[in-house]
Amino acid sequence: MVLVTALILLAVLTLIAVVAMRTTTLDLRMTTNGMLNARAFEGSEGARVLVPDPLDDHIFYRGWPAGTAVGTPGPDDFDMPTELVIIDPSNNLYEEDEGLDMADYADGRRDMTYRADGDASGTVSDRSPTPEDISADLYITNLGSIQAPGSATSMVSGYEGFGKGAAAGGSYILFDLRSRGHAANRTEALTGTDVRIVVRN
Repeated sequence: MVLVTALILLAVLTLIAVVAMRTTTLDLRMTTNGMLNARAFEGSEGARVLVPDPLDDHIFYRGWPAGTAVGTPGPDDFDMPTELVIIDPSNNLYEEDEGLDMADYADGRRDMTYRADGDASGTVSDRSPTPEDISADLYITNLGSIQAPGSATSMVSGYEGFGKGAAAGGSYILFDLRSRGHAANRTEALTGTDVRIVVRN
């Protein structure tokens, strides 16, 4: 009877230990997945918030400065973060309907890339970074332009001050901006926003 009772207790304890181990493994996987999703989301957001300033300069200059394809700085007043790289500097986003649409996302086409060397190793893996690195792909589409409320379309109005005429801050160009952040184990997060750029010239 003692032997049978001991075997039953041992079987019960073994079953409890196996269930506890499987629960712990599942919790670990869930925690890891949540962490990777958070990293991908943060990478996506970190890249997205950097785009409006260089996009504003792009609209002002009607194009990207020379050298941005390899991440080198443009003119002194062209605000291009070193982590952002233009895929095709000849792509003029000032023109309506330029940029990418949803079909291009599946094809892997992109307008910009964001790569940050999180571990200071000197290299950043492309689209499949180590956990210490940060990366994202950016897609920008020109949605068209609209008149600012209270502005005039005539050129003479533009000389009366900023914000009055269409060529003096009286119109906006709207962009659809999508950012796809990457993390380890092929984890991705897609964030998006509408960006309104004032036409200043």
